[in-house]
Amino acid sequence: MKCEYHPDADAVEGCIRCQRLICEQCRVVVDGNVYCRHCLDELNSRKDGAEPCSTYLPDITLSEIAEPVNNDSCGQPKCRYHSNVNAVAVCAECGSPICTLCGHERAEKLLCNRCLEQYKPPPVRSGLGNTILILTLIVIVVSGIIVYRIVGKENPDLADSVSYAQSTFIDVQPPILKVTGEQVRLTNNSKATNPTFSELAAFLEKDSTDSLEYVTGERMCSAFAEMLHNNAELAGIRAAFVGVDIAGRPVGHALNAFETTDKGTVYIDCVGPESGHEDEPQPSDYDKIAYVAQGEPYGIISIDKAQSLEYSFYRNQSRKWDACEEMIAAYNREVKAFNEEVEGKVFDKGSQETAEIKEWKADIDRQKETIEEMLNELGNYRFTSPGIVEEITFYW
Repeated sequence: MKCEYHPDADAVEGCIRCQRLICEQCRVVVDGNVYCRHCLDELNSRKDGAEPCSTYLPDITLSEIAEPVNNDSCGQPKCRYHSNVNAVAVCAECGSPICTLCGHERAEKLLCNRCLEQYKPPPVRSGLGNTILILTLIVIVVSGIIVYRIVGKENPDLADSVSYAQSTFIDVQPPILKVTGEQVRLTNNSKATNPTFSELAAFLEKDSTDSLEYVTGERMCSAFAEMLHNNAELAGIRAAFVGVDIAGRPVGHALNAFETTDKGTVYIDCVGPESGHEDEPQPSDYDKIAYVAQGEPYGIISIDKAQSLEYSFYRNQSRKWDACEEMIAAYNREVKAFNEEVEGKVFDKGSQETAEIKEWKADIDRQKETIEEMLNELGNYRFTSPGIVEEITFYW
């Protein structure tokens, strides 16, 4: 076997962090552990050296009293459905100003809550027109295959250059080492079948893989993906071990895929809670829907908060998280200002000053309700993306 970074050199060991095979030139021993030079450089550039598989949202706790007074000097419009929240867009149908919480993407349009309820998908082609369209597509696909094969035979280099960055292997063991130095071993069940989404969800609820701790240098993503794959196959559910290459990173990521009979391919990331972070905010579920698309950020959302499998849903939730974080920061700043204003002061009952303080407090409470409404939808935990997906490899 050859070194990952020097194809002409024989591999002598596997990096404990990225699990890739390396030669003697790339091998660096630190505290008895073997690292490749790429991982060692990356670890040295980080203060804590922890593996960034996921990150919690650090300060999501709302302060005790609080929230901002409307001090917009530019007259920014408010959301039609949340009068104390600034609008960030307008509905494509009715033109109403809406906040991030009220925006919903449908057919590349941003709709408000009311228009979403009245939305009807565009009609599907039928009859002769649909038949002609299908025949045309078949001709295009077949022609493309013929041209590719002819060009590929005459010019193999060109054929390789147009290959899609996605590979599928069946009954092949992935050439991946776990941090323990052992190779990932997949156990397939010849009688396993593709599940429905509800059957998959029921299996994940019973499976305990996601309850195990993620421990840097001991139990990392490949170990979780291996275990979930083997548990699923044992339960009669066909599963894939999936490797994802991340742009600009020597370390990829491992997860699982299931081909459901009713909702197509479903990606599951079951990496458990990170050791040593028990006192920090935790997600509602460590079984997560993964959103994987070439050229897009790798995304994950707890399965109980993932209302859709479409990548556009993940993109929309990311925008809502951005807005929610801004609102939380503004809320906590206003809490501090409010507390500083009222500390040690006595207000006369019925005075103008008392009325203004009460109105300020009412604004604070309304903002808190809006934030809590957003957190109820999003959850109290935001997973960060490790980067852009470059290559996807399936091992069924």
